[in-house]
Amino acid sequence: MYGDSAADEGVTVNLVNGNLVVPLPGPSFSAAGDTTLAVSYTYNSKSTANIGLGQGITSSVDDDFNGVPPQLIDHSLVTGDGANLLEVVDGTGAQQFFVPVGDKLQYRSTDNTSTASISRSGTEFLMTRTEPGGV
Repeated sequence: MYGDSAADEGVTVNLVNGNLVVPLPGPSFSAAGDTTLAVSYTYNSKSTANIGLGQGITSSVDDDFNGVPPQLIDHSLVTGDGANLLEVVDGTGAQQFFVPVGDKLQYRSTDNTSTASISRSGTEFLMTRTEPGGV
């Protein structure tokens, strides 16, 4: 123990203010090639964040959406709207729009610089992003 905090196996306690930070494991999945997709969680006793898992618990996925799960709006279902597009709103309120490609089960971003796409299966949606280099 050195300084103002104590740590053991990833659990950290700030000895000055009593803040407790605990890393929590999450699911991990093998993907194409040698890639692994994983989600981890962290509990911070002093955090007021609540993403629906309880106060103070955040996930590694939250960084993509500024700590707030994104909102998906299917404009084809909005009464009076009728627009055939999807809208994703992130935690900052930023909007990104997607239009159907071909059979309406695939959507591409209207922003030509975005690498995101959305696929649809019934009422389920999956948003993917391709990193530079096609990964």
